Amino acid sequence: MVLDFKSMECSVVVKGLSQREVKADVMILPIEFTQTHLNVLYQNLDQDSKKNMNFLKRMVFKGEDISL
Repeated sequence: MVLDFKSMECSVVVKGLSQREVKADVMILPIEFTQTHLNVLYQNLDQDSKKNMNFLKRMVFKGEDISL
């Protein structure tokens, strides 16, 4: 009779999920520069980099915090 009782016993195992917020000090954003011609890519690279830098500055980033 003890065997029958044990076989009817149910158990549940619960594993918890712990979360906490941490302040990030590094953020990596992959930015691609695409162009069909290599010469045009090199000609526009500096101008496009400045556009991306200005965009990031308009958001929440400081100029000294950004490196390309």
